[in-house]
Amino acid sequence: MKDNEKVILRYSWENLCSTEYHNYMPIDGEKIKNEDIVSDVSPDWITFNNSFLNKSKKGVDIFNSTQTPDNSLLYYKKSEKCQMNEEEWNKKAFSKLTHNMVNRVTLVLSEIPGNKLKLSLFRFRKEKRAGFQNFKKSNDDVHITINRNTKNWFYTKTSFLNRKRTVSTAKNPFIWVENNLENSFKLDNMFGWYRVVTHVDAVDSRDPIRKEMVSALIKIHSQIAKRLKQETDATLTHNIIHGTPVTFGYSLGVLLAKWFCQKHKIKLPNNWQNYFFNFYPGIKKIRKTDMKLLPAIIRGYGIKSKYINRLLNENPILNINDIVTWFTILGPDFFRQLPTKLLMTTSDSGTYRTVTPHSTKSNLKNSQLSNAIEIADNLTTQEKRNIISITKTMNEVSPYFLGEIRDHVNTKQKLNQVGEKVSIIAKSIDEFKTEHREWSALLHYLMSDESTKYYYDPKTIKIIEKEYKNYKIFLLKDEEEYFEEGQAQKNCVRSYLPQYNSMIFSIRNSDGRRLTCEVHEGKIIQIREVCNGEPGKEWDEVIGEMKSRVYKLFRKDSLRPSVKKIYKRANIHKWVVLDGEDVETKRNINGLLPGFVMAEPDDLPF
Repeated sequence: MKDNEKVILRYSWENLCSTEYHNYMPIDGEKIKNEDIVSDVSPDWITFNNSFLNKSKKGVDIFNSTQTPDNSLLYYKKSEKCQMNEEEWNKKAFSKLTHNMVNRVTLVLSEIPGNKLKLSLFRFRKEKRAGFQNFKKSNDDVHITINRNTKNWFYTKTSFLNRKRTVSTAKNPFIWVENNLENSFKLDNMFGWYRVVTHVDAVDSRDPIRKEMVSALIKIHSQIAKRLKQETDATLTHNIIHGTPVTFGYSLGVLLAKWFCQKHKIKLPNNWQNYFFNFYPGIKKIRKTDMKLLPAIIRGYGIKSKYINRLLNENPILNINDIVTWFTILGPDFFRQLPTKLLMTTSDSGTYRTVTPHSTKSNLKNSQLSNAIEIADNLTTQEKRNIISITKTMNEVSPYFLGEIRDHVNTKQKLNQVGEKVSIIAKSIDEFKTEHREWSALLHYLMSDESTKYYYDPKTIKIIEKEYKNYKIFLLKDEEEYFEEGQAQKNCVRSYLPQYNSMIFSIRNSDGRRLTCEVHEGKIIQIREVCNGEPGKEWDEVIGEMKSRVYKLFRKDSLRPSVKKIYKRANIHKWVVLDGEDVETKRNINGLLPGFVMAEPDDLPF
């Protein structure tokens, strides 16, 4: 806190915790639980080694020395206490038989010179684990600085861990509202930081400190709204307590967006939040479209279309990425003929939808739209007309149809490359599925000379393939498994074999039915039953379980395979991917997200 800051509101909560351990193993070993035992090597050792202790014939827990490092010490929990006074805590602070923590959360709303408002969240932790003498410190600070003179706001994040400090500052990062800003000030995250101890759950809705934090956030929001001359959210208290989507961070983002748009006279559609927070193109691009948001977003992709502007105005939940892709593939005339219900249903609707806009097609080399342009270049006018006919025969709109069109055209290209000239002649959804199966079978026959082998980390395979209730999961790793899955499911999963950035696994129930699932960038993006059918509700539980597994592996960077190409006739074995990276070409895509402007040295918030 600087001397020139005038504090408007300040709240601070500090939690002193101590967990004490015996220096011996209690005789009544039957009452000892895994979570009551820690090692000086790692307090989490038991968590990851459930068979850490073996039962003897006498019923007493005996340490199995083969499962822990040599010379390791074990500590058996005696007591655990939080919200201690400082004197009591200091008496135990430096004992090797205690795990001691200090957790502090501080909120400060202040005014600083230059007509600026600053909201700061300070999260501090000091911790010494059992078996150790010294404390480790860490902090995670967030600052929201609003400059009422320049009509800009800044998001600054500072963290300190392992004697290393990192600082980042972004200017008007509206695309961070739904993720960074919301998560930073989420009640569960703030209270969890304060409350967390060695083995105590951080969630307790009745805790008086939690209630104090709710009250503090409400008062801070009210003060910021008052000073920016904006209305407050009447449902904010309820939303913060119950963790509904519109909580403090998002409400603050909405407040900042309204203030920013008023000051810069930006013209917004009626339902603007989705487009503003996911596709904000930056104030410079908005100025080029007479301060209109939607035309600025669309023109960022090199597209001028009043029809798309009207479409987005009338349907606030549409996925701009998919709209731009369809427009690029079909062109303006055929795009107008697409059923609106198809655009309303998309496989990408629930994900983070920001992509980098581009002004010209020459800038699309490394973008996700490059594939759309390639598809468009490989479609005749009649084929585009046939695609429109197919969409009009769909009784139930598939959220994956755009991906199926991509697969179909890619299969056509591969067939053309090996001398098989084919074209899309299907005019109904049933004809399309038949045509796709025939092309997939033909492509497999023509490519049977070569095979591909995926090598995943053994731990990854173990986690993915772990049985779940009556479901068995198989991670596809080679030519035969991809082909067998495609034959059983009557789909084109075989064509995914050379797409090294996709993981494919199969979920199979006791009745022999299957789901074919595609994983890309830590998300399951396709889930299909036989003949590309939609999965029923009976699969929901196992799908949820697999999404959780995939996300955890993605967080640990454990999804990337190594891939080997095998040319059978030539007896050549060639690595094409090692540890997730292309052997021949290492892709290095630099660039900023739309609306993301790094602050200049002379334009820092404070």
